[in-house]
Amino acid sequence: MAKRKPRVHVVGTGTIGEPLLYLLAEQKKELGLGKISFHKRTPLVEEVGKVKRMIETGAVFAADEDKFSQFKELGLNPELTHKEALARADVIIDCTPEGNKLKEKYYLALSKKYPEKGFIAQGSEEGFGVPYVWTVNNKALDGRFIQVVSCNTHQLVCPINTLVLKHGGIENLKAGKFFIARRGSDISEDKLNPGVEAEPAKSKYRQYGTHQAYDAARVIKTLYAENILIPIHSQIIKVPTQYMHAMLFDIEVRSPIHYQEALARLEANPLIVFTNLKSSNRVFARARDASKTRGRILNQTVFYKPSLDVSEDGARIRGTCFTPQDGNALLSSVAAALWLLDPNTYKEKMKVFDRFLFDEI
Repeated sequence: MAKRKPRVHVVGTGTIGEPLLYLLAEQKKELGLGKISFHKRTPLVEEVGKVKRMIETGAVFAADEDKFSQFKELGLNPELTHKEALARADVIIDCTPEGNKLKEKYYLALSKKYPEKGFIAQGSEEGFGVPYVWTVNNKALDGRFIQVVSCNTHQLVCPINTLVLKHGGIENLKAGKFFIARRGSDISEDKLNPGVEAEPAKSKYRQYGTHQAYDAARVIKTLYAENILIPIHSQIIKVPTQYMHAMLFDIEVRSPIHYQEALARLEANPLIVFTNLKSSNRVFARARDASKTRGRILNQTVFYKPSLDVSEDGARIRGTCFTPQDGNALLSSVAAALWLLDPNTYKEKMKVFDRFLFDEI
C-alpha cells in the first residue's frame, strides 16, 4: 500500500493565506505534498469568487460546522469541518492575526494528541514558536511550533544578514538604523488612510524602537547566545499608499568595506532583487505584470540600486529597499512546512521556487 502523502492545512484566506494556498496547491506535486486544505471562517458574498478560484486549484474547502448552511446559500460547499481538517493535516499554517489565541484554543491540544503534527504562525505572534526567516536561521529550527516573522522584519533582517552576519558575524555589527514607511492598507482591503500616521513608542520595544527590529533581533539571537546585544533600531510611519512598504537603512560595521564589495555581497544573495525604479507604484506594477506567482515578489527585498552608498571610511552602508508586501514571508512559510515534514529534504525541495524569483525589476 502506497504511503499517504503529507497534508497541509491553511487557516485564513487573507493577504497571506490566499497566495500561500496557491503556492502550495500549484507546486504540491514537486513538493511531494498530498491534499492541501484551507479554512474560511466568514461567509461573505463578495468573496465567493475568491473561494471558488481556491477550490479550482484542487484545494479542499473547510469551514466551521455551524457555518455550512450559510456557505451553501452562497453556492459554496465545504468538504470538511474545520476540526476534521485540523485533525487530518500534518502541518497547519495559521495565516490569521490570532495565531497565539488559536494555539491556546486548538493547537496545543492537537500537538499533545498528535506529537508529529507541526504548526506555523505568521507575523507578530511572539511566543508561538521559533522566529524564522528562510535561509537566515535555518539551523535554529527546532520543535513543532514556528513563527514566520512579518514581511518588514524579513526585509530588515535581509541586509543585516547579507552585509554583516555572513561576513564577520554579529561582532561586525556596530549599529543598524532602519526607517520604514508602511503602506496605509493593502490593495485587497477597503480601508483608506488619507494622511501620514505616526507610530507611538511602546515600552516593550524601547531598545529596538518597533516590533520589526525587535523581531529581527529575536531571529538573529537564535543563531547566537540569547543574551547577546543586537544593536539595531527601527522607526515607523504609515503613509497613504496601498502599494508597498519602503525601508531606508544605515548599517555601521566594525570592519570597513568598499562600495564594490558591498554591492558584490548584495548581488550574491538570490533573495535580493535590484531595481532602478525609484517609486513603489512602478515596482508594484512590474511585479503585477511579470511575476510568475500571481503578481507576488517572493524575494526578501527589492533593493533600489542607485541608493547604495558606502561612507568614505567604509564604516557605514546605506540604502533604500521596497518590501515585497507579504510575498517575502511566503517562502519562509513553505520552507517551515517542509522542514516540519522532513528536515533532511526541505532545502532540496525549496529549489522548486528558484525559477519564481526575480533577478531584476
